Amino acid sequence: MRDIKNKLTFKHTSSKNTKNIQNRKGRSFGYQVLGFGAGGSIPAINFLVVGGGGGGGYGNPASGGGGAGGGGFRTREDVYPDAGQTISVAIGGGGSGSTGGNPYNAGQQSNVQGAGFSIASAGGAGGGGGGNSVNGANGASGSGNSTFGGSPGQGNVPATDPAQGFDGGQSTQPAAGGGGGSAAGQGGTGGPGGQSDILVLGQQVAYAPGGNGGIHGGNSSGATASGNTGGGGGGGSGKPHAPQNGNPGGGGGSGIVVIRVPSSKYTGQTTGSPTVSTDGSDKIMKFTGSGSYTT
Repeated sequence: MRDIKNKLTFKHTSSKNTKNIQNRKGRSFGYQVLGFGAGGSIPAINFLVVGGGGGGGYGNPASGGGGAGGGGFRTREDVYPDAGQTISVAIGGGGSGSTGGNPYNAGQQSNVQGAGFSIASAGGAGGGGGGNSVNGANGASGSGNSTFGGSPGQGNVPATDPAQGFDGGQSTQPAAGGGGGSAAGQGGTGGPGGQSDILVLGQQVAYAPGGNGGIHGGNSSGATASGNTGGGGGGGSGKPHAPQNGNPGGGGGSGIVVIRVPSSKYTGQTTGSPTVSTDGSDKIMKFTGSGSYTT
């Protein structure tokens, strides 16, 4: 197996969110293809692995719930497997939206594994329930806090290089929840998702955005993230002067794994019924459930 490292710069809107990321490049998702030969029996296979997003926090009469963190977002583009190798795929589920208290319902890990390599993206952190000084939780991307007194959760837990996610956001309004962190930036109203064009070169798709924090004074449940995006669920809004029942957080989106392989080397040997498409000279397998591919 050959490792090829390039340095990419991702820029975000916040001045704190400019991050240099080390990435390994073989074939690329819209970037220049390097002129190196394959180090194994077939050309490089590209991967996108996104973990499940966390569930949003419960909004109670005191304040809105914290937004959940998006799932981990990782790519790898330097894997040269031998023919006949089976690559296993596992898809992490999204965390359920909280219906009371502070359960911090995190998303689940997604991963791919083959002989000599493994790529795991952790689940996003679940949002904390409304209340005074409620902290966010740690995860692939951290969840937002609830009200001014608490602290947002940390992202990139467990640590990966490059980072698989960012910290949750600090609440910026009285009695409102902070937004969840994401694959591409810290939460505020919910961090933006990481971009990839692995499905169709030149067409960027966002994955693993953070959930919005719940507002105070509303009467709505948190937004539920779309399936197979790794998005974090939104925090439920707070109900001032309401009965004991508050508003539940939204559920996190399940993860996804995408494998891109040259069409000339595609074997068609899959399990788990991935969606298979063609883009240029490559075959793309989109796994929304667990399965495998044999090279």
